[in-house]
Amino acid sequence: QLFWRRIGFVGVLRDTVTRVVPRTDYGVGRLVMLLLAMLIVGGRRLRHLGHLRTDPMVARVCGLRAMPTSRSVSRWLASFNAAGVDALSRLNERIAADGVREAGPCRLTIDIDGSVVSTGLQVEGAERGFNPHHRKAPSYYPISAYEAQSGMVLRVANRPGNIHDGKASLPFLKELFAQIDRTLASNVEEYRMDGAFFRRDVLDLLDERGAEYVIKVPFFPWLGLKQKVASRRSWQRIDETVSCFETRQWLEPWRRSVRIIIFRKRVAHESRKNFQLDLFDPSDGHYEYSALVTNRTSGGPHLWWLMSGRGTHEKVYGELKN
Repeated sequence: QLFWRRIGFVGVLRDTVTRVVPRTDYGVGRLVMLLLAMLIVGGRRLRHLGHLRTDPMVARVCGLRAMPTSRSVSRWLASFNAAGVDALSRLNERIAADGVREAGPCRLTIDIDGSVVSTGLQVEGAERGFNPHHRKAPSYYPISAYEAQSGMVLRVANRPGNIHDGKASLPFLKELFAQIDRTLASNVEEYRMDGAFFRRDVLDLLDERGAEYVIKVPFFPWLGLKQKVASRRSWQRIDETVSCFETRQWLEPWRRSVRIIIFRKRVAHESRKNFQLDLFDPSDGHYEYSALVTNRTSGGPHLWWLMSGRGTHEKVYGELKN
């Protein structure tokens, strides 16, 4: 209660949600807080509310004298429409913006990524698609924007499992830009993304935005990166195992020039990751190769460590999915 009072949660909840979300006899704000309390104590299904019905601490935190059954909460959630979901999204916007401002970063380091969430066979909106481990299982493919310096999840959007991460990201990015303009307009923006977002329309959108970006580059044959690596003789050292070089590449299909940094990391085993490149010399050991495209002026070592920071987003996704 003290924490929610300190961040003004009840007031923000009343201003953004209660007038739009479907009504309930228990009160909209109280049910939202009940669901949050359920997640905090480890509940993952509505049926877990049955274990909390006799817990006086949960009831007191949520301001409830009588706890609802899981069926009551289920019927309330089923009555949601797009306006209610949008209201909850605006609630998250305000809380996330307050968290970022409290952390005080001078620039926003935003990771954009999607992740597969397997579902049952009868789940609404789930589709068979990009699930590498269970290809025949229906799934969702949510996408999120994570601000790395404050640890806040700025925005989340759920999608069917057959959506391509990069192609379907344009509406999400535009909504994210509008959100930042509403809540965090004074900060410099930099974006980190994986190879699925290496697309001409994504780069054009970021350039139009005036944002900095670092995006992984797949080793597509038409890029000619394999030939550049094979002919390269001098590499800039980053640490004991990693080195890099940069090149300016003209992309004829896109009719534009981009700055690409190519990295190699020495490994003790024959790498399966980039085996198709056929770039391994037994006298030189084995390497894993990666590349990124950027509009930043920073050198290769700085960009290597900057891109390595995306691993935090993966851990946050693991928490969200569990």
